[in-house]
Amino acid sequence: MTFFNPNQSSDDYQTRRLTRRLRHFLPKSGMLCADLRHPRPSLIHYFAFGSNMNVERLLTDRLAPKGVALEAILPARLEGYRLTFDKRADQFGGAGVANIVRSPGDVVHGTLNAMSDAGLDVLDHYEGVASNMYQRIRIGVITPDGTAIDAIAYQAQPPFSQDAKPAQRYLAHLLAGQVHLPVDYFNQLRCWPTHD
Repeated sequence: MTFFNPNQSSDDYQTRRLTRRLRHFLPKSGMLCADLRHPRPSLIHYFAFGSNMNVERLLTDRLAPKGVALEAILPARLEGYRLTFDKRADQFGGAGVANIVRSPGDVVHGTLNAMSDAGLDVLDHYEGVASNMYQRIRIGVITPDGTAIDAIAYQAQPPFSQDAKPAQRYLAHLLAGQVHLPVDYFNQLRCWPTHD
C-alpha cells in the first residue's frame, strides 16, 4: 500500500496546504492513505462532486462534530455522468446546487473519501435524504491509476429547474477541491455562470 506522508516536503503548494489543514483529522499513524484498492472492511467510499469537495466543509463542519474521521481522500472520476446545478436549495436563496445526471461520454470529477459507514448517516442529514432532496446511489468511480472502485454518491431528486445556477458562495466550495481536480475541469467550474 502506498502512503502519502504529510510530514514530507512537497513541491506542490496546494497539496502542502491541504495536508496542513487535514493533519488533525488523519489517522493516528499520521499518514493519509493514497491507495484505496484494499481498504479496511469497515470503510465505505463516498464520492463527493459538489460542496463536500471542500474538505473543511466535509470534515470540520459535518463529519468531525459527529466523531467520524476521514481515513483517506483521493481524486476520482465518474464516467457517463455530467454535473448540473438543477436542484434549487432554499439555504442558497433558491440558487442551484450540484447534481449528477446520466450522460454518455461525459465525466464528473470529484473526491473519493474513505470513512466509516456512520459518515453516511451524518451526510444523509445534510443532503436532505429524509425530505427527498437527495438519495444515495451506488456508482463506480475510477482513481488516477485506473482502479475502479464502488462508491456511494448523493443524487438530487425532482423537482428540477433547468435554468438554475449556483450561488457564488456555493460554487466556492467546489473550487476548494482544486487540489483534487484536473486543471481543465477546475477552470470549467471557475467559469460557471452564477445566480448572483
